Amino acid sequence: MILAMVVVFAVTAMLISALAVERSEFRAAVQRIDAQRARLAAQSGLARALATLQFQVNAPVTQLDEWFTLGNQANDSFTVGRIRFRMQIIDAASLVNLNVADETQLQNLGLTSEQIDSLLDWREEGFTPRPEGAKDEFYNTLERPYNAKLGRLDHIDELLLIKGFEPGSLFQTPETQNTTGATPQPIYSLATVDSFSPNLTPDGQTKGNINTVTQGALTQAGVPAPIAAAIILRRNTQGTFTRMGDVLTVAGMTPEAAGVVIDRFQVGGQPRNEGRINVNTAREDVLVTIPELTTDIAQAIVSRQGAGINALSEMFQVPGVTVQTMAAMVDLLTTDSEVFIVRIEGQAGTSRYTLEAMVRVADSRAQVLKVSEPVYRNMNALWGWAEETTNEIVLGEDE
Repeated sequence: MILAMVVVFAVTAMLISALAVERSEFRAAVQRIDAQRARLAAQSGLARALATLQFQVNAPVTQLDEWFTLGNQANDSFTVGRIRFRMQIIDAASLVNLNVADETQLQNLGLTSEQIDSLLDWREEGFTPRPEGAKDEFYNTLERPYNAKLGRLDHIDELLLIKGFEPGSLFQTPETQNTTGATPQPIYSLATVDSFSPNLTPDGQTKGNINTVTQGALTQAGVPAPIAAAIILRRNTQGTFTRMGDVLTVAGMTPEAAGVVIDRFQVGGQPRNEGRINVNTAREDVLVTIPELTTDIAQAIVSRQGAGINALSEMFQVPGVTVQTMAAMVDLLTTDSEVFIVRIEGQAGTSRYTLEAMVRVADSRAQVLKVSEPVYRNMNALWGWAEETTNEIVLGEDE
């Protein structure tokens, strides 16, 4: 009898053990399926974003556009049966472009002198470092040695390879304020490595070249004859212009004439500019990184974003903006953009999957430039998203 009970107990234990293993394997299988479904949900979100962005027409890009409200800043949950995704689209031109920002703008962004020198050394050719920067000689002595890139950053996380940058400085709010006095924010939330804007007039035409335009064409565009003559004289006596800001410093320049000049002309004939800040979408803490753009001017710009600024000439309606201040700011400003950052989280069961895509919009076509899978554990917090969504949009049901 005792032997029989032992056998029964042994068989029961084996069955329980087998069931536990089977249950564990079943749960693992469910988790793998949910992980794949979460990935598909995120990809569905990207497709939804592309469908909206391909109808974006440049000149200008504002908060009134459909892309800006899509997803309600990640507060909407789009559901299809048992999977869902949330999303946010950000104008890349609303951020500081680390590939082209100069020393002053980087300082206003809140970077230390070591970070500035090291970043400039990383992205520029040459083998002689700045006083607090670094080139191959420094990186080759690390435990895992590598060379300085001497080129463009491909992703903002690449900053972690550069001397002076740590995860805390990239993802966390700095303890000290930047030089503008604005509330400090993590570099991750203020910067990008890709931002371009088209060189178009407010009516969508290619801007003329200020270095080749005739005096007659300037007056025909609306520039008073004396100011048009002063522009040509400055060009003929001091050489071609290298900045639009320099055009605004010619004798007799008025806000009205300056508005025509910056709306209709450019330096050179390039189809687009890199790194300009869109006054329609940039936050105050990004705007104040621009030299001569004070906190008061930034706040006045932000107050107008709900209605949209259609052309840079309208900047002269902003309190505090003069021809002199515009001359210092204009080469870093735009009202357009053609690159957008799409952030998405897909969810299925308890599985979550995040992705970030860089999308270029040109000629009514949305093209994915690159897609990354952020590795930060809590991307919702890093992106500034609320823990829970406030609205559900049902797109369909499972078949």
